[in-house]
Amino acid sequence: MDNFRKLIRGKSSSQDSPSNPQTGEAQLMDVSAKKFTWKIPNFSKLTDTKCYSQSFLICGGKWRILMYPKGNSTDHLSLYLDVPDASAMPSGWKQNANFSFVLVNQKNANNSKILGTQNEFNARSVNWGFPKVAPLSEIHDRSKGYLVNDTLIVEVKFESQPTGEHTVTARKFRWKITNYSSLTAKIYFSPAFELGGGNWQLVIYPNGSGTEKTHLSLYLEVANSASLPEGWTRKAKFKLLVVNQNSNSRSILREAENEFKFGRISWGFTSMILLNDLRDSAKGFVVNNTLIVEAQFVLPEVPAEGEQLLGDRKLTWKITNFSRLNAVKYYSRIFAMGGSNWKLLIYPEGDNSNGFSTYLEVANHASLPQGWTKSAKFSFILVNQTNANNSKIKETQTEFNTTKISWGFPTVVSLTELHDRSKGFLVNDTVIVEVEFVLPEREIQPGLVPVPMLELEPPISLDQNPMDSRPTTDMFDSYFSNLEQFITQAEVLTGTAGSSLYNENALMLFETPSLEDVGKAKQLLKECLSDLFKLNMKERLAEALTTLSVAQAGLTVDQQKSIKDFRANFDEFTSDFLSFEQDNADFELQKVLKDQMFSTMKRSHETHLSLKALKDELAREEEELELRLQEVRARREKLISDWEILLAESEDAKTKYKIQEKKVAEAEEKKRIAEERMSRSTTAWSNLKAHFT
Repeated sequence: MDNFRKLIRGKSSSQDSPSNPQTGEAQLMDVSAKKFTWKIPNFSKLTDTKCYSQSFLICGGKWRILMYPKGNSTDHLSLYLDVPDASAMPSGWKQNANFSFVLVNQKNANNSKILGTQNEFNARSVNWGFPKVAPLSEIHDRSKGYLVNDTLIVEVKFESQPTGEHTVTARKFRWKITNYSSLTAKIYFSPAFELGGGNWQLVIYPNGSGTEKTHLSLYLEVANSASLPEGWTRKAKFKLLVVNQNSNSRSILREAENEFKFGRISWGFTSMILLNDLRDSAKGFVVNNTLIVEAQFVLPEVPAEGEQLLGDRKLTWKITNFSRLNAVKYYSRIFAMGGSNWKLLIYPEGDNSNGFSTYLEVANHASLPQGWTKSAKFSFILVNQTNANNSKIKETQTEFNTTKISWGFPTVVSLTELHDRSKGFLVNDTVIVEVEFVLPEREIQPGLVPVPMLELEPPISLDQNPMDSRPTTDMFDSYFSNLEQFITQAEVLTGTAGSSLYNENALMLFETPSLEDVGKAKQLLKECLSDLFKLNMKERLAEALTTLSVAQAGLTVDQQKSIKDFRANFDEFTSDFLSFEQDNADFELQKVLKDQMFSTMKRSHETHLSLKALKDELAREEEELELRLQEVRARREKLISDWEILLAESEDAKTKYKIQEKKVAEAEEKKRIAEERMSRSTTAWSNLKAHFT
């Protein structure tokens, strides 16, 4: 439930050295308890506008209390903590203090008014406190218990600031509190921070601000409310978190919206988180004695400044004033690439991550026809402006469609590295992001069905659950259906490749041979021509051609001409044949490899069918296990319910046992007293009996 604290604190209207004398009796300072008590007699007779206590030294500083007994421009008692002799302090001095005022109720301490705050004192803020501590009418009402024998008692208690660290980003303040178990004060204040055009601080009550003290309380508060002009207001929509350090998804998050103004400078939650959950280390809220709380502001989107440069395959987006970006996400201007319209999307503080997030989005997806798809292969580049070789490059490819309009990476670089100016990604408050497209020209053989590729280890889609980024059953079915078509088409188109050798009748001539030599040469040529040409017959064929080319008898005119023509091209013929033999051998090898790949595809498809059947079987088993799990969960819920009933009954029995134990003790005591009395009575009876019987 929303709650707010009506504690108005600020500076006194005067910061000059006081002309007023110190007021009150000798004060009590308890250094070990970090407490100073100011006892003020004759309070109703005070005529000074303001009064000062004696100076005192606590927590390494010299202080005094400044009081306005008739109110500082109000009808309330006003109290401030003041730095005496501030004008004599060295230049640039400052002193932090976490303190609370106690207006002591002298009749019932539980009704004392306690107001706590925190401030950094310096030359411009020498006092800090509360203009309205309690109404003057309530103080002067003697029945209320604040003014007894015309004496008022005021205490100021100091608390050590929580140790730890804090960070401020474009829309988030994170406060890490170490040594959390050592916090003993009622209230603590974070360091002031500036977000959304205002100064703020977190206010935490380790043991709760409510009456039951069962929850930690957390509020957002205007830090500089006292210095704001009269009538000021400030609207804010924000989230308060108690961070779960084991699992961020289990963090306690509460959303609120408020108009802050005088009289309502704080807004938050009295019951932020159960103290029992906080103290249970297994829950993950306090780890290594450290608690982390956050304030996240929901701010209106501010356009990202900068310029865009579009090249043949690349868009460069130069984002200036990066640290001033306060919205969750920003888009680049629309640009055209590869026949489509796109825009870049960035998350300066991360898309549910601790990194700088970048995505590519289809710009006009709402106006595209039903069933549209767009494939793209691209790289994101976060430019390192001091050393381009250290730029962060993320490559990916995907098919965009109606359910996946954007695609990219939740973490291109960690926010810590991005904001570290020495790393070179943020220079002169400027970040440069590029997206570079790969635009291949794909050629598909006629008659063949193109086979889609399954994407392995894809980045996370902006519109897709990370757990859904693995290939689905539908994707597998689609792929292997296409593969089956591919195999069928390949079987149709695959044929046996053959070739023929030159089978020409050719003879060669040589010196005039005898008729016997011509006869032998003709027989040798016939033997060569009786089979396909082979390299091992080259010399025999050459010998026959040489002899016949010079024969003067034994050959017809046509035979002589064919021998002459063939012999003239003999070297070219053998060279062509050698090349053919090599190419043919390579062809046979490639065909064998192709057949091997074809067999592999068929085996893959057969394996797919068996895996699909196994998947169906696993689905049935999964359904059975889910039913079993539901049954176990129901039994567990019943067990917990029975356990809770048992606990309640046990606690009731324990309470009654303690009550009965007291009754037994009381009865035993009565019995003892009765026995003593009976003993005395018995003695008296015996004496009486002895004298008369």
